[in-house]
Amino acid sequence: SHVFPRAPDRDSQSFYDLAPTPTGGWIVAGLTSISASSTYYPLVIEFDEDGDVLWSHELSSSSGGAVAIDATTDGGWILATGADSSVVLRKIDQDGNETSGTT
Repeated sequence: SHVFPRAPDRDSQSFYDLAPTPTGGWIVAGLTSISASSTYYPLVIEFDEDGDVLWSHELSSSSGGAVAIDATTDGGWILATGADSSVVLRKIDQDGNETSGTT
């Protein structure tokens, strides 16, 4: 098992969903907040099979945290993000880069 410290400039990081990757690792989805702010941003991290971080992306805009993640047929990922009672679907590629606008 690994323990991953939160970034020093963040108040919190929480994770709500994970999924296996095609390469044997894991991808997790959650949220982070910037110190001195109550604004939350979606956060996605991919780990290899040994638990080492391959990449970590904080998505732009404060659409709340990522509460669900699932693989897409093109090798990317679809995220459900939300705040309060709204849900926003966001698409990222296999490297965690957002590939289209919100849905």
